[in-house]
Order: sequence, then C-alpha cells, then structure tokens
Amino acid sequence: MITNLHDEIIKTLENNIMFKYANIEDTIIINREQHRLEVIEEIKHYIGESKVSELMLFQLTDLHGKNYIEIDGKKHPYNIGEIYLKMKDIITGNEKQKKFHNKKSKLYGKGIYHVHHSQSFYIEDNHIRYFKIKYPNSETIIGRLQELTKQYPDKEPIPILIYETLIESISWDKKTGEWILFQRKNQNYYFIGLAIHNYGDEDDSALYEKIREYIL
Repeated sequence: MITNLHDEIIKTLENNIMFKYANIEDTIIINREQHRLEVIEEIKHYIGESKVSELMLFQLTDLHGKNYIEIDGKKHPYNIGEIYLKMKDIITGNEKQKKFHNKKSKLYGKGIYHVHHSQSFYIEDNHIRYFKIKYPNSETIIGRLQELTKQYPDKEPIPILIYETLIESISWDKKTGEWILFQRKNQNYYFIGLAIHNYGDEDDSALYEKIREYIL
C-alpha cells in the first residue's frame, strides 16, 4: 500500500483531466473565412479601434467556429464572449494590468502586459503539481492520512486529503495561468494573443518564441 498509494492518487487526479479533454471533438472543420469576418465585426463592437494581432485573430476565429483553441497541444474550450468582455475591461481600465517585471524574462522591457482571463481551467493541473511537491512519496501521504484519521475518525481520510490540497493549491503562488497578452502605447491597445504561462518557464523563453513575430 505504501509503495503504490502516491502513484494511485496522482493517476486518479490525472484521469480527471483526461476525461475533461475527451469530451472535445478531435476534428472540426469550419468555414474559416466566414468566421474570421464575423470575428472582425465582433472585435470592433467590443474594443473599437484597438488592434489585434494575426495570432489573436486566428485564435478568436477558432473559438468562434470550434468553441475551443489549441495551445501547447491541449484544446481549451473557452467562452468567446467572456474573452471579448475581458478585452473590453482591459481597454476601459476595469482590469488590473501587469507588466513583466522579472528582468530575466525575455518579455521584459517590451511594453507587454498580461491579464488573467480564466482562473478555473488549470485547477486540476495546478492541483497535481502542488500535490506532488507537498507529498513527494507514499510515506508523506500515510503520515498525513494518519493525522486526518485522528481528526476525523468517522470519515474517509483520502477524500479529505484531496480536498485540502485542492484548496491549498488555489492560493499557491506557482500556478500555471491563462493570459491575454497585449501592448499599450499612448493609450492604444494591441492584443497579441491568448497564452498559457507555465511557471517552469522561468525566463519566459518558450512563451517568447511563440509570440515574438507578433510583438510590436
């Protein structure tokens, strides 16, 4: 039990993610030009004269036609209306905007800002990463389960352990996040694209390579 408990819990958590992605169709063919034209009109409605990159337009076109976009090999079923509203909040000053302050970042000093547009899609991924760090092996899990059994003698300890680590991971400062990237020059906004911030990408080099050709 001690040997396999850690791996079994991680496997169960990972299966939850696989189930979520399994509900997204693998192949959806869309009339890209038609959806692109509709997206251009919707962009004007929400953000007026602000500009978007070809990357952002491509992503929004996918969302409009497929109801998901693919980033880093994963399909992300975002709500395009929520993305539009977040973009509108950015240009109207209703959203906290953060620059890249880490001088080691490849995006530092380029006038690029980022805003979180989702706090929920990567909950499971962040939970697993947090769990692996806090409980690196079965022995550490057994120790906590024994404590929980004493605290809650009439309850199963494993569900409690899963729940408490989930709650702890939500406030963790090393989460993967989902960003809208944009530049702001003379109060003019230029939206670069939707991106995933991987905490392990310390200097943002992987992210930089994906967006470099779209930076002003």
